[in-house]
Amino acid sequence: MKDRQVLGRVIAAAAGIAAATALHYLTSPTLILWHNLFQRLYYLPIIYAAIYFGWRGGLVASTCSARRLKPLQQYHLNGRFLQAIPRCDS
Repeated sequence: MKDRQVLGRVIAAAAGIAAATALHYLTSPTLILWHNLFQRLYYLPIIYAAIYFGWRGGLVASTCSARRLKPLQQYHLNGRFLQAIPRCDS
């Protein structure tokens, strides 16, 4: 019974991270306020994991969240960075 509870809690934390990631990736890049909100949704599974699994659980959940969010942030950063560079067309 104890293992089943632990597995359920791990699945709940992973589902929370997956839901926040899906919302992030499925939202248009122009909707910046929504992206800010979805980024804050990552806090919920991290806190949940920290409550039930201690600081190590929170650390694992935060690392997983960061790894899921990193490609999207690099994509947006590269897009903005490339747009901000002045072109030298002569």
